[in-house]
Amino acid sequence: MIALVELLTLIGTGVRDRVRDLLALRAIGLTPRQIGAVVVTSAALTALAAAALGTAAGAALGHRLVDAEAAATGLGAGVARLPDPLLLAALVLAVTTTGALAALAPAVRTARRRLVDSAGETL
Repeated sequence: MIALVELLTLIGTGVRDRVRDLLALRAIGLTPRQIGAVVVTSAALTALAAAALGTAAGAALGHRLVDAEAAATGLGAGVARLPDPLLLAALVLAVTTTGALAALAPAVRTARRRLVDSAGETL
């Protein structure tokens, strides 16, 4: 739940910070639907990169840390087991999908903004 709130905050801040870029895309002729697609795709790719890097780092470091703790407590090395790769892939897919779905509301809001209403915010 905390990660979802953080993701929503990141997406909202990213859209607000990129108003000029989105206005430039609108000025060169992108439709509101295309502007929304840019916002959703950006959020999904950010979530994909974060999930893939976090999963890879977590699997590698977690395996080493569990083995080191087991060796230190006398259980012996080789205790750690990695989760099934399909499970890890499913989690990465779920995080990416959640990122895209979380971006829908800001994308719709951004796509519906009028160019004239948003121009004053960039100065």
